[in-house]
Amino acid sequence: MTSVDTKITEDLQDRLEDSESEVRIILKTTPDINSTARMNNYGEINHNFRDQNLIALTASKETIMELSSENWVERIGLDKKVSSSSTTTAAPE
Repeated sequence: MTSVDTKITEDLQDRLEDSESEVRIILKTTPDINSTARMNNYGEINHNFRDQNLIALTASKETIMELSSENWVERIGLDKKVSSSSTTTAAPE
């Protein structure tokens, strides 16, 4: 794991601990056609950058932790927003 990957993982962990219920994250998926269908099972797809195999997904903390352990998903970046159904909370910078 590179230092960038480690930083992303640490940032994700911090955000999950600070958030109330949902996290928005950008995920890199495998280039197979079923990856988007699988992602629909996990949460709300906010945007699909199909040409880059990137999906912006809003999902529960538990789901994000599950996705982070899946072989077919690689974390590549984080959106700055952390929100719950009733309030919006900015993640610490």
